Amino acid sequence: ATWGIIGFSTHFAKDGIFNLNVEPGYTITLKCGNTIKSINPIDSCRTKYIGDFIVCDSQSSSIIDMVLIPAGRFRMGQIPNEVPLHYVNITKPFYMSKFEITQGQWKEVFGALPYPDNNQDELPVVQVTWKEATDFCNYLSDLENLQRCYKDSSSSYIFWDTTANGYRLPTDAEWEYACRAGTVTDFYTGNRTQDACQPLDSLLNLAAWYCGNSLNSIKPIGLKLPNNFGLFDM
Repeated sequence: ATWGIIGFSTHFAKDGIFNLNVEPGYTITLKCGNTIKSINPIDSCRTKYIGDFIVCDSQSSSIIDMVLIPAGRFRMGQIPNEVPLHYVNITKPFYMSKFEITQGQWKEVFGALPYPDNNQDELPVVQVTWKEATDFCNYLSDLENLQRCYKDSSSSYIFWDTTANGYRLPTDAEWEYACRAGTVTDFYTGNRTQDACQPLDSLLNLAAWYCGNSLNSIKPIGLKLPNNFGLFDM
C-alpha cells in the first residue's frame, strides 16, 4: 500500500519516503486507498519520524521483508583494491531487503525460476542476469501498484526513473553503506584473518558463506549474523 499526502505538492522518493516541513502543533492528512487518517508527524500512526523525514511503515512488502536504512555518511572503498578511499553522503533513508532474494520469492513474482527448480524456496536465487533482476523489481512494483523504476528503451539500455516509487536495485554506494552499517573493517564482523579458504577465517565465518565454510553449496538465507542495520548475508 502507498500513503499519499492530501493538500501538499510533493512526491514520493523510494519506498514512500518524502521530505515535509510541518509546524509544531499542526497535523497532516494521509490517504492510502480509501483510508484517510489525520496524524501528528511525531505520532507512531503507521509512520516513523526520522529527522526531517516521515517514513511510511506501510511500504514493507508483503513478499519481501524490508529494513529501513537511515541516512548517513561513510567512507567508501577498501585498500588496496578499491581506491581512492572517499566519503559519500547518503542523504535520504531508504528501504532494503533484510535478506537476499530467495528462490521462493522469485517464483512468487514470476511463477518459475530462470533455471531448473530444486524446490528449495529458502535458498537465494542465483544465475540471474542484471536485466532479469530489474524485471523482478518492476514486476514486484506492479504487484503492489507502485511505479516501475526501470524503463526499457529501443536500444540495449535500461533507464532508471529516479522519480518512481517502486522497487529497484541499490546503487553501489547504497549497497556498501548498507553492508558496512557503520563499520570500517574488511567485513562488518571485523578484519580478515586468513587470505585463503583454509584455515577458516573466524570473523568472516560469522557473517558469510564462502569457500572456507560453504562446502561448495548454496546455503539458506539468514543463518549468519546480521550487521548493525539488521541485514543478513551482505
